[in-house]
Amino acid sequence: MKDQYDNPSIGRYFSLSYSQGRKRFLAACGRMNAQVESFKHPDQFGPDGEALVTDVVRFGPANAARLGFFICGTHGLEAAAGAATFLHWLDNGGPQSLPPDVSIVLVHAINPYGWAHGTRGDEYNIDVNRNCFKRSMSLAQNENYRDLHPLLTGEDASASGLKRALAAFHRFCEQRGAGQGLEGFAAGQYEFPDGLSYGGTRDCWSYRTLIDIVRTYAGAAKKVVAIDWHTGIGDFGVPFIIVNPNSPGPAYDKGVACWGEAYVNADDIYGEGVTISHNGLVISAVENAMREAGINSVLSAVIEWGTYEIDTMFRALLIDRFLRSNAPVTKQDSAVLRQEAIQAFYPDDQLWRKSILTHAAQLHRRTIAYLSS
Repeated sequence: MKDQYDNPSIGRYFSLSYSQGRKRFLAACGRMNAQVESFKHPDQFGPDGEALVTDVVRFGPANAARLGFFICGTHGLEAAAGAATFLHWLDNGGPQSLPPDVSIVLVHAINPYGWAHGTRGDEYNIDVNRNCFKRSMSLAQNENYRDLHPLLTGEDASASGLKRALAAFHRFCEQRGAGQGLEGFAAGQYEFPDGLSYGGTRDCWSYRTLIDIVRTYAGAAKKVVAIDWHTGIGDFGVPFIIVNPNSPGPAYDKGVACWGEAYVNADDIYGEGVTISHNGLVISAVENAMREAGINSVLSAVIEWGTYEIDTMFRALLIDRFLRSNAPVTKQDSAVLRQEAIQAFYPDDQLWRKSILTHAAQLHRRTIAYLSS
């Protein structure tokens, strides 16, 4: 991926690596004399031996009644775009423009392993966004994925192998229905550690850390907007807002009141006329922790930045899974495949990146206005 410094107004926000992203984030916070709290992973490191850290900063009073809680990096492949929205907000007067009773908490790289190693999940191939639920609950059974697993993992990552796997998935959808196929690969599964959307059987480090952060930074808040920034769903460079499906009450109406009707979506996030029951979502865990802290007014949502059509994204997920499977592959081929997966979720495209910064600025303004209302 080429560096984007040929267009400084865009390139300085979009980092080429976890290390560069963290350095830029800490520098931006340092310019404002903001106090950053760092949560270091106890036993994992980056590809060059660097520490893996989730950094958290608050702007505004600690006792503010109104709180914006923003997360990036739940999926490592998607982290850099969310981090860019943080940097852009910091660099363009965001903290200075906060109303007196509003604070913003930025959680930078909740899954630092995934970002540093260019993969979706954590060090155990756990999809953090399928891991976040109390273990007193029984693990969801995903029978559709059980049938899909050998079809999707029995091929190599060659062009022909990926084509066969995609064809097998489409046949499954034709035979069982699109809903069964999408539920199979996307809802989360807890049987196959080397599979897609593996949610793990224990709390992962990122989930434990996130709950500690929520409990620490909820403070005296009475009204909260929580956003988990992602990429991969929706039109190219356009925000696709998914109001937390597990929220009680008229959550969709609140989302429209906050961000407007144009980009808020209720159900059909894959464009196939089906609703997916995702398990263990980060944003649900954040909202639950907020409510347990006594905060009744919580609007929580995932905001996706659209990239490519579903087959391209599915191919990228198959590549990522293949590279995590310890299958024999040359270093050169691995690098090429890894770059393809990264590009699917983090396009090296000036227009895409400019669109993100433009829309993100508007979304931040609307979020803060909603909190202040």
